[in-house]
Amino acid sequence: MFTTVNSIKLYYEEFGDGDVLIFLHGNGEDLNIFKNSIDFFSKKYKIIAVDSRGHWKSETGAAPLTIPSLAKDIIELIFQNKLTNVSLVGFSDGGNIAIEVAS
Repeated sequence: MFTTVNSIKLYYEEFGDGDVLIFLHGNGEDLNIFKNSIDFFSKKYKIIAVDSRGHWKSETGAAPLTIPSLAKDIIELIFQNKLTNVSLVGFSDGGNIAIEVAS
């Protein structure tokens, strides 16, 4: 599904129910890198797997592709969906985005 954050269409998929895990992929990848993890964790958690700005189905927009700008997109996604009790799972640049979101 798409949502508009910070003037772009951001693509994400949801799976399962429970406390929220947001999966953040690395540079040049997309949410599909987490397929096996989604299958496993969606039995206990609500998974939100995101295509970062400029990756796969998400728009690039005018903002530079920096860790802070990618983190702002995730923060906006969290606020728009009124998510609480969120944990972030990041791989490579997704880990850096998770650290920026948490800070």
